[in-house]
Formats: sequence, structure tokens, C-alpha cells
Amino acid sequence: MPAQETVVRRLRDLGQGEIDQNLLDILTSNLFDQERIIDAVYGEGGLLWTTTSQPDKTDGHLLICVTGTRLLIIVNEAYNKQLIYPRYTSIQLRNISSVALKDIQELIVRLYSTRGYIQIIYGPGTNLKAFERSLQGTLSRLASGVAAPATDLADQIRKLAELRNAGALTEEEFQAAKQKLLS
Repeated sequence: MPAQETVVRRLRDLGQGEIDQNLLDILTSNLFDQERIIDAVYGEGGLLWTTTSQPDKTDGHLLICVTGTRLLIIVNEAYNKQLIYPRYTSIQLRNISSVALKDIQELIVRLYSTRGYIQIIYGPGTNLKAFERSLQGTLSRLASGVAAPATDLADQIRKLAELRNAGALTEEEFQAAKQKLLS
């Protein structure tokens, strides 16, 4: 299992800021050996689970990660603005039939195994477009039988950040290169 510091560094390299410690604990305890995070998104948000006969809505701190084989959804539920109940779900990518970006803050994940879907909604300031592209790319590679690139995406972004921090890249060059990697 990856050390939590490694996971935190990868999430920060992917543009995520400070992350709820409860969510990090759940994430790191549920990653498999050698499993790498390809992309992640974190923030205030909500989920609408329509995969059962009773739709279930959850609001709170939301961390979603895509690895080479799974979509990990971790939410620390809020009740009266108090975080009370962490919830973890792992979905095998092969069970996802489609992913659609409704707008920059709303993502719909449809599943093969049920007729339902998961609606992921983030608050203002969160842009799901890059995450949706990463998830679509991973699903395409999986469907075509092409393995994920040998070099971890987070490592490539970290190297770009190091070049930017060293002054070798401007902020605009860094953002352009990062977007190219994510698309």
C-alpha cells in the first residue's frame, strides 16, 4: 500500500489542495499495492446514487480518484454542516458503461450492472472537465486493451511543476503542458 505522504503528494501534483484527513485515511487504506492514482478531484459536493430502488443523496467533502482499474469515491457526509460519516465506494472501470459531463461541475457515471447512475456534483470553483477527460482516456485504454502509460501521469505533472518552480517553465507553459498530458 502506498505511503500516505506519496498519495498526498500525487493529489497535490494533480492540483488538489488540503484534503480532509478522514478521506485520505480511507483512500490510502483502500489502495492496492502498486496501484497508482491517475487523476483526482476534491472539494465540497454531493452525490446522487440511483443504482438502487431508493435514490440516495449525500453531501459533504468529496474525493474521487481514478486508477488504472477503479473509480474510487469517498465522501465525508455532512449533517448540519458537521462532517459525520465517511463513505467509500470502489467501482471497477469495466463496470462503467459511460461517463458524461453535464456541465463543468456535474459528471454522470452510468453503470452496466444496474440501470442506474451516479451523479457527481461539485460546488463553485471545481472544474470536472480535466477529470472527465482523464477518466474517459483510462476507460478507452482499458476497452482497447492498451495498458496505462508506463510513466505515471502524476509523476509527469510533478516533473513539470519542478521545472516551473525552477524557472524553466512559465506558469502558462506549465498549464498548457499539464492540459496536454490530461487530454
